[in-house]
Parts: sequence; structure tokens; C-alpha cells
Amino acid sequence: MAANLGEIVLIFALLSSFLQFYAPLNKSFSGRSLILQKFSAKILLISLLTAFSCLIYSYIISDFSLANVYRNSHSFKPLLYKITGSWGNHEGSMLLFALIICGYNFFYSELGRSEEKKIILCVQGAICFGIVSYVVFTSNPFERLFPVPETGLGLNPLLQDIGLAMHPPMLYLGYGGFSLAFSFSVAGLWVKKIDKNWARDLRPWVLISWSFLTMGIGLGSWWAYRELGWGGFWFWDPVENSSLMPWLVATSLLHSLVVLEKRQEFPAWASFLAILTFCVGLVGFFLVRSGVLTSVHSFASDPYRGIFMLILLAILFGFALTLYSLRASSLKAGGNFAFVSREGGILLNNVLLLTLCGTILLGTLYPIFLEVLVGERVSVGKPYFNVIFTPVAFLLLFLGAIGPYLKWKKDDLAKLSKKRAIPLLIPLLFFIAAFAGIWWAKGGFTLYAPALGLAFWLLTAIIADISDRIKLFSTSIKKSINKLKDLPLSYYAMVFAHIGVALLAISITLLSAFEEDKELLMKAGEKTELAGYEITFLESKLGQKEDYLARTGKFSVSRNGKELAILLPESRIYIVQGSSTTEADIYYTPITDIYIVIGDKAYETREGKEGFSVRIYVRPFMNLVWLSCLIIAAGGFIALTENIKNRGKKKKK
Repeated sequence: MAANLGEIVLIFALLSSFLQFYAPLNKSFSGRSLILQKFSAKILLISLLTAFSCLIYSYIISDFSLANVYRNSHSFKPLLYKITGSWGNHEGSMLLFALIICGYNFFYSELGRSEEKKIILCVQGAICFGIVSYVVFTSNPFERLFPVPETGLGLNPLLQDIGLAMHPPMLYLGYGGFSLAFSFSVAGLWVKKIDKNWARDLRPWVLISWSFLTMGIGLGSWWAYRELGWGGFWFWDPVENSSLMPWLVATSLLHSLVVLEKRQEFPAWASFLAILTFCVGLVGFFLVRSGVLTSVHSFASDPYRGIFMLILLAILFGFALTLYSLRASSLKAGGNFAFVSREGGILLNNVLLLTLCGTILLGTLYPIFLEVLVGERVSVGKPYFNVIFTPVAFLLLFLGAIGPYLKWKKDDLAKLSKKRAIPLLIPLLFFIAAFAGIWWAKGGFTLYAPALGLAFWLLTAIIADISDRIKLFSTSIKKSINKLKDLPLSYYAMVFAHIGVALLAISITLLSAFEEDKELLMKAGEKTELAGYEITFLESKLGQKEDYLARTGKFSVSRNGKELAILLPESRIYIVQGSSTTEADIYYTPITDIYIVIGDKAYETREGKEGFSVRIYVRPFMNLVWLSCLIIAAGGFIALTENIKNRGKKKKK
């Protein structure tokens, strides 16, 4: 019953999205096309909510007559992973993505105030029609099986984790909102009007999408760290890269919208970035779902689905770029600005961010093109990305300490350097200390010292600017606190985002400089040392837990003769899937993580005792990586709060 209802409402969704797109194009609907569009957006959201609810219900009751449930669930799976398993696969995740895009579509239809609202909803209708068509015709989650199997194959064990339960929805809340940026750009180009009002209306939708995408990337990294057993936070995996690319472009877009709203500069550039942000996200979807990439994150390996997504991308991007080429020159920009100005700083920031995006795209696609053209398989990994990424990241950190404090239109570098003398001096001291310490620890020069110096420069520049704004050293504490309260939320948003970036750079640098690991064979009763910690393998036990068999290793972590923790890493065999995984156990401290993985294969020592392959990692400042992602996302949500408050004030007036 639920499956039948799900298929029916998907057809309703398809028809509703087409009506939303078609209504303003048909003259017979003129005068009431907006009403029809808003009605269609409502029916579209209700239909997809119903379809997704039917899919979740089918998972809960283990309806194995659905191929999707059969391939990704089984009767003994815990309820939480039955529910989250509904989007832990290609078909279910695409239905969730369609639901989220149509959710943004509905909320814009109710809350949006743009003059070009009809056109924006028309473009949104076309996007929704394309995505829902993809679900219905290539990725239907309600496809049936006959005869009905008695049990299912189960979800990929690596995906049975709370991190993966939250990671895809967060990512899609990011990707989905960028569809509105695309629609805004097409509408603005169509009427040749991209100005400060356009930027003001678009900015909150980009902010909320960017913030959710930031959290989604952070959650995906946290999941990989805990589940994949490699002790790292970023692997430069092609699918990881596909989420980072739209984040970089969206960050450029947010900065450009500020310039457009304040100074009426960069209208054509902001329009192009709005198109590019959504299309780069769709490129990521194509890579993940076309079968051209091999990754633990990838969902599908059906070329037909990839071709459909590629056609959709070509239609949307092709139409938008054609319109852009015809209309961009007619967009009116503000007055001239000097290179040394806030506009110039933001433009350079955009160039650097897009350089990073292009670098990642090239490194991701190059192996694919090479294999297609000459049949040669190569892998592009950490060495390539680090060589290209590091110098550009250095420039971004350097610019981040200066750009936000430049004056609009024109500034004087000599005056600015005097004003920034203290923020420059403090990180210089950090740099000297870091340089000496890391040189001594590593036995030679490394890039960690300048990276740390630049990160601290960004951090201290922010702190110095706050103290300057509240007159911390020239007035009473009470007056300084009052001035702190009077600072606008937009300033706090910038502060949070930039502090988060600085802390992320600091944590990555310190982690990369001082991380240690060891892989060895251990038997019960043996000890080893790493980074001043003593790890003792106490025992191993075999037992059954929920839907898997587990070999659990018991390890004692001590320092200076004092036991700090007992860790219980597992080697698991999932009975239904017939697959094995490792489950790391981690001792978290504010400064350092002790991370242990036990192998799934036993061996016999010369003494005849059982032993295991054990990997031990010491990861300093790892928790600061996750914290910095939250702080960056908080900056976006704070800026969104100010936008909502300003909107409320205008309504009252």
C-alpha cells in the first residue's frame, strides 16, 4: 500500500513541477500565474513528503517487495539504521535531494519578495521537473521485486553510523538551496537587472545553504575519521572533493553579494558565480552517481543514470551560460575602485577560491579523462593537492587578515600597515617560536611554521580589530562591553567565520606537524609506546552484537604509569552482507586523540598464541578541526539571523 501511494504521489510531483514551470509561459494563465505557481509548489512539496514518508515506512516494516529496501536493509537491522538507510543509497538519496530542493522552492514561493518572483519560480519549476524526472525514470525507489525475498541484503556496514545518518541531509540542504542562486541569476539576466536589491534578496538563501553545506562537509569528515580506520580527516577522495568545490564557489558568491549590495559592483561576476555554484554541485552529483568514480562514498554505477544527469546539467548550464553571454554586458556596475580597496581584496579572494576549485576539479577529472583517452589508469592524491593547495591557502590566510579591514573604493597601504603593526608583530613572535620548535622537532625546515604564522596573523588581526572597535585600551571596561553589544550581527558573522578558518588552519598545521602512527602485530599482554603514551593489549573477545559478529580488542592507554582509558576497537563481520569492517575506538582529550584499530585476521605467533594486526594513531588537535567547522557554519547562521531581523523591521515600517 505504501509503495503504491509513493509511486502515485511521485507522478503528482512531476505534474506539479511542470505546472509551476509552465504557468507563467502560458498567456491564458496571465494574472493568476503566480497563484498557480504557489499552489504547484505546495502540492509538489506535499507529494514528495508523502513519497519519502512511504519509503521510510517501507524500510521500517522491512517491505522486501521493494528492490530498494531489499538491497539496503534486512530484518535484523536496528531501527535507526532502517530509517537512515532510506537515504543511504542512490535512489533514496535522490528522493531526499528532490524533496529538499522542492522544500526550498516552497519556502521561497511563500517568503520570497523579489520583483522577478514569477521568473524565479518558473526556473525553479524547471529544475524540480528535471530532478523529479531523474528520480521517476532512472532512480525510482519504489521499483518492485517478484517473487518477494524473505530478507534483504542489508546496508553497507560503513554507512551504519550516526555520522552518515546526518551527513547526506546536511549536504543536500546545502546543494538544494543553491538552486535558488541559479534561478535568481537566470531571472536577473532575463530582465537585465542584477543590483543591490537582487543581492539582498538572494543572500539569505545562499547563507543558509552555505552554512548547511559547511556542516555537511564537517560531518562527512568526522564520519570518515571514525569509520574508515585511517585516522585522518581528509583523504582528497573524489567524492569528498565534489562537496568541497561548490563550497569554495559559494564562499566566493557570498563575498561578491556583499560588494554588490554595498557598492553595486560585480553584478555580472555575482551572476556568473550564482550559476556556477549550483552547476558545480550538479557536477559533483554526476561524478558520484555516474559510475565514473570508485569511492566508498559513491552511490551508483549505472552509466544510464550518469547520462541523464549529464544531459540535465548540459541543458541547465548551457541555457544559463548562453543567457549570460547575451545579457552580462548590459548589467550596470558601480563606480571605479582602486586595487587596494575592499572591493579589490574581495575580487582577489574570489580568484584564489576559484583557483582552488579549478585545481580540485582538474585533479578529480584528470584520471577519468586519461583512462578514456589512452586507457591508462593513474591516481591523483595527496601530493598533487598539497603542492597546489598549500600556496593558495597561504595567500588566502594572508588576505583574510587584511581584506575585511580595507576601506571601500580606495585605501592607503602605508596607513593600513601602521594600523596593523601589532597584529603583524604578535604572529611574528608565534612564527619565530613555531619555526624554531618545528625545525627542532622535524630536524629541518618545513612549511608548517609559515602556515602557523599566517593562521595566527589572521586570528590576531580579528582580535585586534575587535579591540579597536570597542576602544578596549582607551576607555572603561563597561563602555567597551556596551560597544561590543552595539556591533552589528553582520560583523559578528564575519568574525566567527574568519576565526573558524584561522582555527582550522592552526589545527591542520599542528596536526600535520605532530601526528604519529604505528602499525604492528600484537598479542595479548604485549605493550608498545607512541608519543609518550603506553598502549597495552589486554585481551580479545569474540561475540555477537545486533546484526554482526565482533572480535573486540581490549587496550589500556597509560601515561607516566597512570591509566587514562580502556579502548575497545572491533573487527566486525556482518552476517547478512557477508562483509567485514573495522571499528576504531578513540580516546578523546581536549588536545589529543588516541586512536586504535584492530585487524580482522588472526595469526599464530612462534609461541602459538593468537595475535592481531594493530594500528595506533596519535592525533593532536583533531577536535579543533571539528570545532572550527562548527564555528565557520555559525558565522553563516549569525548573518542569516541579522537578515531575518532586518526583514522583520522593514515589515513593521
